[in-house]
Amino acid sequence: MYSNQQHQQNTAAAIMPFTHEQFGQVRVIRDENTGEPWFVAKDVAEALGYAWNGTACIAHIPDQWRKVRSALTSRGIKEMPTLSQQGLYFFLGRSDKPKALPYQMWIADEVVPSIMKTGGYIAATPDDSPESILARAVLVAQDTIKRIETEKKEAEARLAIAEPKAQVTDSLFAKRSGQGMKVYELARKHDGVNSVRIKRDLMRLGYLYHRAQQYRVYSRYSGAEGFFFEKEDHKYQKHEIYATAKGAVLITQLYREGKLTMKSGCVPCTF
Repeated sequence: MYSNQQHQQNTAAAIMPFTHEQFGQVRVIRDENTGEPWFVAKDVAEALGYAWNGTACIAHIPDQWRKVRSALTSRGIKEMPTLSQQGLYFFLGRSDKPKALPYQMWIADEVVPSIMKTGGYIAATPDDSPESILARAVLVAQDTIKRIETEKKEAEARLAIAEPKAQVTDSLFAKRSGQGMKVYELARKHDGVNSVRIKRDLMRLGYLYHRAQQYRVYSRYSGAEGFFFEKEDHKYQKHEIYATAKGAVLITQLYREGKLTMKSGCVPCTF
């Protein structure tokens, strides 16, 4: 029968210890749903030189940034006051202890990026047994697999959205039968691209140049067999830049490589 003790062990989070020669050890508990790291408050306080006097030491931190969490230790399940990353930085930012800033730099520059990238932080000490190191490595591997699977699903979802748009672009080029498409119109087919800046981007990348307040195509990239060609707009007395089918492929490649200016808050799709 599935016992209450077994249920508690399955719901309690494992502890990841981080060790630093100056600050000692700080234990971290990862939220199983969000992956967010929660730092054991007692370890943080003592690392800075405070005497731990229970939760009164962290009472000034907003409620949403501190929480009592269940953790699975070598001595069984324990309830531990913890701080979220925001709560940790809040605590450190209001501390007058000399260690507060270097401690925050260690957490921000080394520990948190390692957790976000690999799912965990494996730091061995002379007191660690091979079994404890292996146990932490297994936890890291499990979290990494989950993260990769999630990223794969997100990429597949983006691809499902992008494929119809690619088909529309191909169809437009087919219908225009070699007439090409204005580069700013083509830029609009790529999510988040700042179409107003596309000509400036192509100039920065060496495909266009600017003369007499107009953008022009370098001869080595122009013509029906090249990437771009010019058409004179008699109404506005200027040259308009069009992309050939090869130019459309080039712009998509530049988009995926992150070389085009994006609208504020947007990032290119890199798959």
